[in-house]
Amino acid sequence: MVKDDQDPDIIEVSEEQLERGLALPDSSLPERLYVIPISNKPFFPAQVQPIVVDDEPWASTIERVAKTPHRCLALCYAPEPDDGVLLTDRFERMGCVVRIHNVVRDEGKIQFIAQGIRRTWVHQWLHKSPPLMAGVTYPYPREEDAQEVKAYGIAIIDSIKELVSINPLYTEELRDYLDRFSPNDASPLTDFAAGLTTAEPEDLQEVLDAVPLLKRMEKVLLLLKKELEVARLHLQINRQV
Repeated sequence: MVKDDQDPDIIEVSEEQLERGLALPDSSLPERLYVIPISNKPFFPAQVQPIVVDDEPWASTIERVAKTPHRCLALCYAPEPDDGVLLTDRFERMGCVVRIHNVVRDEGKIQFIAQGIRRTWVHQWLHKSPPLMAGVTYPYPREEDAQEVKAYGIAIIDSIKELVSINPLYTEELRDYLDRFSPNDASPLTDFAAGLTTAEPEDLQEVLDAVPLLKRMEKVLLLLKKELEVARLHLQINRQV
C-alpha cells in the first residue's frame, strides 16, 4: 500500500506513446482482469482520458494493476447505486480494457490516464468485492462490406466536422485530432465519435455492446444527428438573441 505521506506514484508516458497505442491491437491481453466501475458513462476504445476514483476502496486495485506487466484493467459502466451498495450484478458485462498511465494519489482520490484498447466481455466474476476480478474475453467483429463501412465512415467524419464547426466547446486540438482519423480506421473512428456525444449513458452502452461494426456505425450516426440537431437549435437561438 502507498502511504499518505509518500510521494504519489507517477509513471510518465509521452503523447506519442498514447497515440501509437490507440492504433495497435494488443495480442497479449490477459484472460483475467481487475475491474473498476465508472458511473458517469461508458468508456470506449480509442479514448484517452483521465479517470478519478476514490482511494477507498480502489487503491489496492490500482496498486496491483500497476505491478502487472500489461498494466491493464477493465472499466465497466455501473450507475451510481442509490443504496451505496457495490454489487457486480449491477455492472454492464461489456466494458473497455484500458492501460493505466500517470497514476497519482492525493487527498483521498486516485487519478490515472486511461488508454482505451478494446472491448472486453465479463463472462465470470472471480472476486465480487474490491479488488474486483473477472474472467474476460475480447470480442472481435466479423468482416463486413468494405465499401459500406467506408461510406458510413465518411458520413461520421462529415457529421463530426459539422458539429465541431458550430459548437464552440470543441477546441482546435480536437479538430487536429480528428484529422488523424480516416474512413479506413472505422472501428476507432466510430468509438471516438460516440465518446464525443452527450448521449445518455444507456445509449452509449448500446454502442459499446454493438460488436458488429456496421450496426455500431448506424447507432453512432444516429447519435451524431441528434447532437447536430441540438447544436443547430442552440446556434439559431443565439443568433436571435
